[in-house]
This record gives sequence, structure tokens and C-alpha cells, in this order.
Amino acid sequence: MQRSRRAVLAAVPVALAGCGRSLRENTVPGGLHLRNRRTDPVTVSVRAALLPELEGGDGGGVGITESPTATPETPRDADLEEPDVTGEYRVQAESERMVPDFFPRAGRWAFEAVVESENGGDGDRTRIVLHAALPGPTGADTIVVTVRQQRVTARATTVD
Repeated sequence: MQRSRRAVLAAVPVALAGCGRSLRENTVPGGLHLRNRRTDPVTVSVRAALLPELEGGDGGGVGITESPTATPETPRDADLEEPDVTGEYRVQAESERMVPDFFPRAGRWAFEAVVESENGGDGDRTRIVLHAALPGPTGADTIVVTVRQQRVTARATTVD
């Protein structure tokens, strides 16, 4: 038995309805999603500093270099000596932890995550800049921090 074109077309929106949500990683809008891929628990220390907004879209704002060949200021150069938000979170072995509402407001943030070594050796750190997004769940970013055996990474995701 062959299905009619109308039945096939009617099924397409139903099939697509569940796709968008599962493809998004923005699990904690405006918060943190901490992932521990190690076989032992870790403590992740995080801090974020609100940065001044860039002025205009013409390249004349804060943090824009003078020439196209100049090296831009990297997040590692950003001053996090006086962070606006801090936290320390324990994540069990091979598990995840969500931290909702880590960022108190929308804006441009310098973000740093540090994982100390459990055996007394050097830990690892990562820094990124989170660009301004709309407040609330319709445009707020989630910072995804992933701790692996040899390193820690952080990245931002946004809602479509």
C-alpha cells in the first residue's frame, strides 16, 4: 500500500518538531553546564568579569586592534583580578552538573574555568569571552565547561 502525498506531508512537521530541541546544547540559558570526563571527581573554579560593550559595529570600539595584522587582545589577557561572579563546583567522576543563572545579566563577559590537579601537580585553565546576548531563555548563552584527562575547555552556545 502506497501512502498518499498528503499523509507524507502531514507527517513532516510532526517529525521536525522534536528535532530542534535535541540538536541544541543550550541546556542552562545564562548558566553553566559542567562536564567531567575524568574517572575521578574534580573541583571546577569559575569566575567571570563584565567587560565594557564594544562601541558601534565599525571597528572603533574597545578591544578592537588598530590594524588588520595586529594581534587582538586575547581572553587570557583580559583582567579577571576583580571578577563580578565566582563559584566553585564539585563534579563527580564521569558526570555532569548544571548551574543555572550563573550570569546575573546579559552582557559581554570574560570567563575563566580552572581545574586543580588532585595529585598536587599543575592544574589547567581556560578563558573565553562571552559576547552580549539577549536576556532570558530566548537568547542567553550557556557556557559548556568540559574537563578531560589532560585539559579543560570552555565554549559558549546560543539558542537558535
